[in-house]
Amino acid sequence: QDALDMLPFCKENGAVAVQMRPIEGEMLLPNPYFYSLYEKMSSLSMPLAIHVANGNPYVAEITGQRNFAAGFWKFRLPVVGSFHAIVYSGLADMFPKLRFAFVEASAQWVPYLLRDLKRRLPPEGRPWPQDPMQHWRLFVTCQMEDDIPYLMKECGEEKGAVGTDYGHNDPSTEIEVHRTLREESGVTHEQYRKIVDSNAVALYDL
Repeated sequence: QDALDMLPFCKENGAVAVQMRPIEGEMLLPNPYFYSLYEKMSSLSMPLAIHVANGNPYVAEITGQRNFAAGFWKFRLPVVGSFHAIVYSGLADMFPKLRFAFVEASAQWVPYLLRDLKRRLPPEGRPWPQDPMQHWRLFVTCQMEDDIPYLMKECGEEKGAVGTDYGHNDPSTEIEVHRTLREESGVTHEQYRKIVDSNAVALYDL
């Protein structure tokens, strides 16, 4: 209830999204407990930004055992799972105005998940859209080690974004991202402008 009460104030004072973790306590994001929050976000045109994290200490401890790669399993993979869950659960269909952003978990995994979902949904009588990223309003931030031309070919050009993680000093920090993306990633100038400008404008309704 506190979040519902605060959202209009946040919107009026410059907030452009609501950040949540892929696992919040014992609940995943498609849990009906969050529906009233998603309805409010939809009415305010504020997207749901799923950031690398884990809000379940038990799961974080289990997946962090003997895993020293900067929290890959306990922090990054839950973001990947949330992408799959949001589509497969029908959450993205239940809230047709809600946009989703998957932040700081790279993007190379997106074609794999789309292929998996395409295998699962049509046999259940759920049609597969021509452009699933556009249809379900799914935005994913890429990193410079991603094969970005491949991702744009497989996933379309309208839902890629980027972040520098400015202010941190961790494996996700990419202060030179704009220069690297423009000069070394293999994308066209038009694709570059979409990633750093128009796609983000659409995501955050700027």
